[in-house]
Amino acid sequence: MKSIGAHITNLHEGTTYADLYLTALRRRPNNIAMVWSDQALTYSALLEQIGKMVAVLKSLGLTKGDTVAHLSYNSPEPIITWVSCAILGLRYTPLHPIGSSATDAFCLHKAKVCAVVIDAFNFSKRAKDIIKNDNGVAHVLDLSGSGYGTDLEQLRSLHSPGLVSVEASVEDVIAIFFTGGTTGEPKGVMHNSRSLVTNALVCSAEWDWPKKIDFLAMTPISHAMGYIVLPILMRGGTVHLRQSFSPEIFCDAIQEKHTNMTFAVPTMIYAILDMPGIKKVDLSYLEVLIYGAAPISLERQQQALDLFGPVLFQGYGQTEAPNCVTALPRRDHHGKALASCGRPLAGTMTRILNQNNVELPFGEIGEICFRGPLIMSGYLDNPTATEAATRGGWLHTGDVGYQDAEGFIYIVDRLKDMIITGGFNVYPKEVEDAIVKLPQICEVAVVGTEDIHWGEAVCAVIVTNKKSAINAEIVKEHVKKELGSIAAPKHVFVQTDPLPTTPLGKPDKKQVRKLIADKLHQTVI
Repeated sequence: MKSIGAHITNLHEGTTYADLYLTALRRRPNNIAMVWSDQALTYSALLEQIGKMVAVLKSLGLTKGDTVAHLSYNSPEPIITWVSCAILGLRYTPLHPIGSSATDAFCLHKAKVCAVVIDAFNFSKRAKDIIKNDNGVAHVLDLSGSGYGTDLEQLRSLHSPGLVSVEASVEDVIAIFFTGGTTGEPKGVMHNSRSLVTNALVCSAEWDWPKKIDFLAMTPISHAMGYIVLPILMRGGTVHLRQSFSPEIFCDAIQEKHTNMTFAVPTMIYAILDMPGIKKVDLSYLEVLIYGAAPISLERQQQALDLFGPVLFQGYGQTEAPNCVTALPRRDHHGKALASCGRPLAGTMTRILNQNNVELPFGEIGEICFRGPLIMSGYLDNPTATEAATRGGWLHTGDVGYQDAEGFIYIVDRLKDMIITGGFNVYPKEVEDAIVKLPQICEVAVVGTEDIHWGEAVCAVIVTNKKSAINAEIVKEHVKKELGSIAAPKHVFVQTDPLPTTPLGKPDKKQVRKLIADKLHQTVI
């Protein structure tokens, strides 16, 4: 007798990330999906572009498990590349617009990238570096027709979109996002459809959304902002793309384009608050302002509430658990809860655990840990780091905090050395390794200090020999060249005295922070 179970094989397998995108785009073909510069793209047109990109990637001979990198400013292209990869079971990995050629080279090598989609007009140097270096990249697809690699637009014109069929499975890794660790070496965070679909469904169901969504995207949609695009499209909304941020761009988009929802890191909010004449600007169209990615000053948070009204929505998550595991919705932006990162959202278990992975009672401080389908598949080719981060069946965030009896979670410290500056992650070891390349440097210690504009500022104390003529500006420019502007220290202090050390002979970061605080205080005075 044939087993009943044989008839239901795969019956309960979940949907893929690509299927969720295709369903959203087919449901409302005439809605406007994206607006950028003086151009607009409907849902059906975006679907057509994805179909052509799928055909292009197939024509290159790319197969499931191959990796495609992408580098461009905000346009529909990052989404087209990402979804096309998800359809074919390819791995999408973005190169950050404000990154560096050195970081690109590491990511390309680590992820074994086969093809790069790049706006070579705006990133000519990095395109040139990708082409000339022996990094294993077989195909460079130029979005701008600048003569680097293959003209992607010309290549797409040779293909018709056809009927798009999803070839990836739920468990196929379809995205690799590079972050860093306490050692300073970037780690490739792998995500499959299970985690990305969970993220999209939870955000769609639990976030605060306007009835008609006109979303202003001022941060790269190739990275964290990209997670928000699918929930917007699932709800029939429009994404208004900007290549950069300024308070003026923000105000114009709200006033003139009537965008009613956006995402900003705290430094962006501070810049808006400090804009001359901001109190006279009509921002009444704004209904939801999502913020996160870095700590926010309580004083500035209250200023934002006074200026914008009850529109603030805070999200807390990390690359390993994107992009929002807890949330502080608009209705909870008052009282003691303002100092929290909100309550856990559906779909992910959140616990405060001690060093033995034992859950702690309300009010007791421990490590914030997550479990559920949202969690990453692991770190690329790094089983040791994966095991350390997921020991005991929990994702260990490295953030220390507590949960109160009402369910609100409060972050009080970080176990990791990571610095979050302007919404971006900077890893001290990586900056230290860059600085010590300068021959005049004897020792260096890099830490983050509280900063009203950046959330945290990257600070460095360097030890040189007495004859050295090196100064702070030389160090800053060197790091900027090596790692990009975000990682460049905001403050550099040069001395000839040795750094304070722990009993084990390592730089005592606690004492270094105190040293920097004293120097900054003296500077202010």
